[in-house]
Amino acid sequence: MEHDNHTMNGDLYTRPSAPDSRDLLYAEQPAFPARNRSADPARDVLMALRSLPLFSRLSDDQFKQVAALLHSDVAKQGQLIYEIGGRNTNLYILRRGRVALRWTDQQDIERRQVVMAGGVFNELAFLTGVRCRDTAEALEPSTKLWYLPRKDFQELLSRHPEIKSRLVYSQEALDVLEKLTRIDWLRPDETVIVFAKRHWWVFARLALMTTAAVILLLGLLAFTAAAQILGPLLLLAIGLIVAPAATFLIWSFIDWQNDFFAVTDQRVVHRERVLLIRDDQDEIPLNRVQDVIVVREGTNILQTIVFVFLDIGNIIIEAQGAQSRIVFDDIGKPDDISYQIFVARARALSATHLTERAKIRAELRRELGLAPREPIKSIERKSTRPKLLRERLAQIQTALRRLRQTLLPRMRLVEGNQVTYRKHWLVLLQRAGLQFVLWLTYTIAVVILWATQPDVRAVLTQFVPAVIVSIVGVGLFAWFVWEYEDWRNDIYILTPDRIIDSKRSPFGLRGTQRRDAGLGAVQNVTAATRGVIDLLFDMGDVTVRTGGAEGALVFERVYNPRQVQREITVRLEAYAASQRAREAAQRNRELAEWIAIYDDLRGLHKHDSSSP
Repeated sequence: MEHDNHTMNGDLYTRPSAPDSRDLLYAEQPAFPARNRSADPARDVLMALRSLPLFSRLSDDQFKQVAALLHSDVAKQGQLIYEIGGRNTNLYILRRGRVALRWTDQQDIERRQVVMAGGVFNELAFLTGVRCRDTAEALEPSTKLWYLPRKDFQELLSRHPEIKSRLVYSQEALDVLEKLTRIDWLRPDETVIVFAKRHWWVFARLALMTTAAVILLLGLLAFTAAAQILGPLLLLAIGLIVAPAATFLIWSFIDWQNDFFAVTDQRVVHRERVLLIRDDQDEIPLNRVQDVIVVREGTNILQTIVFVFLDIGNIIIEAQGAQSRIVFDDIGKPDDISYQIFVARARALSATHLTERAKIRAELRRELGLAPREPIKSIERKSTRPKLLRERLAQIQTALRRLRQTLLPRMRLVEGNQVTYRKHWLVLLQRAGLQFVLWLTYTIAVVILWATQPDVRAVLTQFVPAVIVSIVGVGLFAWFVWEYEDWRNDIYILTPDRIIDSKRSPFGLRGTQRRDAGLGAVQNVTAATRGVIDLLFDMGDVTVRTGGAEGALVFERVYNPRQVQREITVRLEAYAASQRAREAAQRNRELAEWIAIYDDLRGLHKHDSSSP
């Protein structure tokens, strides 16, 4: 369903109506009344920017530093300045023309607002870095804009903190910034909708059972004490009971606090952490969620009654693929949270639908002649004359980088759009550490004996002992190099459209195993860390589940597994978005061509019918 807040004349909006409560930002920035306009439109726009609550407390000199960061741009009629859900974080000030803002409300109804000259928009994304909350479309052939890049503005604030202290943030921006600083796993452009932990009854039940067991043991001990157990032994027995129980309760409380379930505007997240043992994180993008099931069954009748009375249940979130599911277990108010998941998913899908509608409008404008077509791009003239010095230096730099990467490879290497991961250097120590120590110790011992023991030196100058010593040294070094190569040759590669798991035997003597999967086949990505050593060195496994027969690709023992998981998920989202955009663009072109042909045929038939 679509709701229009504006009357329309042909293709363009003519008059904005009163905004609703969702759009207070734009309601505070109407077009300039004619009596207040000056002869300089640019000055009017700057005054509108100056009057924003955000900059209202800045001094004139401070505001001039902000205004010096402004860039200019021109948008054509029907051009999308940014899209809902996009990563555009510029603050826009409209100098001339009109811009339509579109978004969907909680009832999935499309809302619209027209920004006139002097209007400012995309403020929340500019201040917080979250994704765009609406789609901005130019309505006039030559829409002139000023924009303030977030990166330049943040650099200015870092150089001049006194400017930051005088900014006036909206309450919505403050809430978003507070969550971004408090939650370490949150992406810079992500907003938390639901953040929950297991119900307090989970810890309370464990505490009650532990306390009851302690009381029972102390009661038995007190009864036995009547049989003339000495006082010091009684105190020791009490300590051996109470101290472990208290330690267990503290550990259980920390373990209960460590775990969380979250729903954001992009994904569903489950973080399961056991103190000093493991750290797992599962997540599913919202657009892949297929079903949400609420289960209120306990292990017995009494537990089921308690769950119903306290409103506790399990939420099963299923996505594409048999193993792609996340379970929110023992969580309070499961019906409310499942509803929020469905709402967030609907909003994410509505944002995609709204973007597609905007692209259809733009394509139709071009096909029906309401907007100029994109000009043919000029062919760039390139010179084939070699630049010898520059090329030679580039070759030397490339050779040095390759040598460094061969001898001391990075655990994460970015080359263009490709990211290469290797197993943690701790795995290298586990595989080749002993061999390296043996070779180094052997070499140092031979050198010391050669330098300090004349008898040994005399023996080593003979052919046979020298050959034996050399063979042992070379053998130990070759053993180390073999294990080192075995570690170095196991790589995991992430490209814009594929994930590759490549395992090559040392020097290729026993061949190479390579598994790869297209990003379109990936169903779920999880990260897991096991044991104290892995937690201390931030090492773990990242499992990429696909729909293939093998089922999963595992990035074993990589550094910072949650960062690897995040990078893969971002690539998945970008790939899915590009695929949807490509398919939608093709559909839009075909639809626009059909409508243009239909419009042309109607004109021809009207001409034929009107002719004598």
